[in-house]
Amino acid sequence: MKRSDLVFLLLVSLLCCACGVEEDAVMGEDSESVPSEGGVGVGREDVGDVELPLLNDDNFLRAVKNVDFMVVEFYTPWCHHCASMLTVLGELSGDLQAEGVSFARVDIEQSKELKARYQINAVPDIRILRRGVASPYTGPSESDGKQALIDYFLEEAAIPLEEGPIELTVANFDSIVKATPIILVEFYAEWCVHCQQLEPHFHAAARRLRYSDPPVLLGQVQIPDQMEVAKRYGVEGYPLLIVFRYGREYNYTGPREEEGIVSYMKKQAGPPSQLLSSVAETKAFARSNTEIRAIGFFSKSTNPELLERYMETGNRVRMDMELGHTTDEAVAKEMGFKTNTIVVFHPRNYVSSFEEGHSVIKTIPTNQDVLMKQLMSHSRPLVGHMTEDNQLSVYHDRPLLVGYMDLSWDLHAKTIRYWHNIIASVAKDYTPASKKQLIFAIADEQEFPTDIKLLGLSDWGEDIAVGIFGKDGVRFALTEELTSESLKEFIDDFLGKGLRPKLNSEPTPKSNKGSAIKKVVGNTFEKFMGDKSKNRLIKLCMPDAPQCKKAGEYFPKVVARYEGMDEVVFGEMNMALNDVPPSVKLDGILPTFLFARKGSKDIIQVAPKPTDDADLVFFLKVRHSIRPTLSERDIALRSKYKKNKEGKKEKKSDKKKSKKDEL
Repeated sequence: MKRSDLVFLLLVSLLCCACGVEEDAVMGEDSESVPSEGGVGVGREDVGDVELPLLNDDNFLRAVKNVDFMVVEFYTPWCHHCASMLTVLGELSGDLQAEGVSFARVDIEQSKELKARYQINAVPDIRILRRGVASPYTGPSESDGKQALIDYFLEEAAIPLEEGPIELTVANFDSIVKATPIILVEFYAEWCVHCQQLEPHFHAAARRLRYSDPPVLLGQVQIPDQMEVAKRYGVEGYPLLIVFRYGREYNYTGPREEEGIVSYMKKQAGPPSQLLSSVAETKAFARSNTEIRAIGFFSKSTNPELLERYMETGNRVRMDMELGHTTDEAVAKEMGFKTNTIVVFHPRNYVSSFEEGHSVIKTIPTNQDVLMKQLMSHSRPLVGHMTEDNQLSVYHDRPLLVGYMDLSWDLHAKTIRYWHNIIASVAKDYTPASKKQLIFAIADEQEFPTDIKLLGLSDWGEDIAVGIFGKDGVRFALTEELTSESLKEFIDDFLGKGLRPKLNSEPTPKSNKGSAIKKVVGNTFEKFMGDKSKNRLIKLCMPDAPQCKKAGEYFPKVVARYEGMDEVVFGEMNMALNDVPPSVKLDGILPTFLFARKGSKDIIQVAPKPTDDADLVFFLKVRHSIRPTLSERDIALRSKYKKNKEGKKEKKSDKKKSKKDEL
C-alpha cells in the first residue's frame, strides 16, 4: 500500500469511518479476521515497520504519566479501519520517534477500565496524552496529506505543558482570580470518576481558550489539598465549575465536553452589553430573526447603580439573550420608549400577527434576582423557540405546551410559519391576563427525541407532534391532527383535568400466573395496587443502581417467607422504563417500597427505608399484623436441602460423563 493511500485511510477513519462499539460487541463464531489491502491482518501485533507498544489497564498509567507527548489509538481486533490506522501510525512512529513523539495502542476489548474512563464509544479513537492528560485528536482534514500530519503532531508536541489549566492553591487563588477578567475554575478530586471523565475535555478546552479572542483562562482546585478554598465556596460535590469575573462568582450552566466548554466560555467573555450610539445602530441590533435581544434605554443622568445592575444581570443571562444599552435620550425617543426602561425584542421568526414583537420592563427592579426573572419571562414571545440551551432558564415554567417539528428554516420556512400561526391563534386566548396561563413554544424535533418519546409520539406520522408538560412531571400528548379546534379542545381538557397523563410503560405482561413476584408496568400499576382484595407490596427500582441490586437479593427472601399466603401479593417495577401515576408521590430515592392494605385504596411508602429482608418482614409483621408462613430457619433448611439435591444430581451427572469418556 502506498504511503499516500495510508494517509488517506487515516484521515477518512478519523473523520467519517469510525466503527460503532457496543459494550459486549463480539464477532460471530463464523467471523474471521480479514487481512487489509496491505496484508496487515486485523489485530496483528506488529504494525508497518514499527511495532506499537500495547498498553492495558495494568500498565497504562505507568506508561503515559511521564511522557510529554504520546499518540494512542484505541481499537478492537475485529475493526478493519483500526488495522489500517495502526499501520499508518506505525509508519509515522518511525518518522517522529526522534522528535519526541511517542505512539501506542490500546485494545478496548482487553482494557474495559480504560474504555470506560475515556468513554470510547466508537473505534478507531485517537487520543493525545501529555503526561497522562488526554485530549481528543483534532488534526488535519483528508486533503492535507502526510506532511500535514507530521506538522500537526510536531506543533502539538511543541506546546508547553503548562498551557493547560492553571493550578490554583490557597496561596495564589485570590491573586489570580481577582485580577482576571474571566476564568472558569474546576473544583475536583482525583478519585472522582466524573472528574476523570471531565479531565481530558477540560484540559483541551483550556489550551484552546488561552489563544481565543479575548483569551479565557481555566483553573483547577484539587480537593482535599486545597480544602480551605473549597469551603469558601460551599463545595460539596465534584466536579464543581464556577465562572469568576474579577473575583465575582457566577454559576456555570454549560456543557461538560470540550466543544461545549469552548463555545460557552467564548460567549461568556467580553462585555455583557453592547453600547449602542445611534438610532440606526440600535434598530439594527433590535432586529434579529433568531436571537432574543434586550436593550436598556438610559440617559446620561441615570443613576450609575441602575446601569451597573443591568450590566451585572447581563452576565447571568448572556447565554439566553444578547444585551445592548444606550445613554442617548434621543435614541430612546426616536425608538418610542421612555428612558430607564428595558425592552426585550423577540426573534422575528417567532413573532406572530397577534403580538407587538417586544416586551417592556417599565420599572427596573432594585433586586438583581428579580430583574433576571423578569428578563427571562419577558423574553418569551407568544409562541417562542425552545432549545437545549434555554429550556432550563426561559422555558422551565409549567404548564408548557410544545410543538415539535423540523425547524430547518432554510428548507421549511412556509411550513414552520403555518404551524406556528395555528398554535399562536389559540395561545392568544391563554395569556396571563386570561388567568388560564400556559407557556407556548415550538422546538426542533432533532434536539428533543427524548421528550417526543416520553409523550409516546416517536412514531407519530404528522409534521408536528404536540404535548403538554404539567407540574410534577406529568405529560399529555395530542393524539389528533393539529388544528385550531383540536388544540383548543386539548388545552381545555387539560385545564379541566379531563386528560389522562401519558405514562412510560413496558408492554403489559401476557401472564403473571405462577410468579411469586408479579411484574408490574406503568399501564398495570393502578390495577395491581388497586386490588383491594389483598395486601399489596411493590418494589420500585432501577436495575443498575447499587442499592437496588442489594434489594434484588433480599426482596425474594421476604417473598419466600410468605409463600402460600393468598392475602398478600408482591410486585416489582423497573423505574427506568415505567412511570407511576402522578397521584403517587415518591421521595426520589430508590429502592422505594409501596404498600396498600387489604380493603384500602390508600398507598403508603414503607418508611424508614428498608435495608434488608428483616426490615421488610418487621414492617409487614409488626406494623400490619401480616405474619409470615415460614420462619428464617425454614427458609435456610429448604435452601440447604435444595443445594444438597443439586449437588447429588451433579455428582451423578459427572459419573455418567466419566464412564462415557472411558468408553
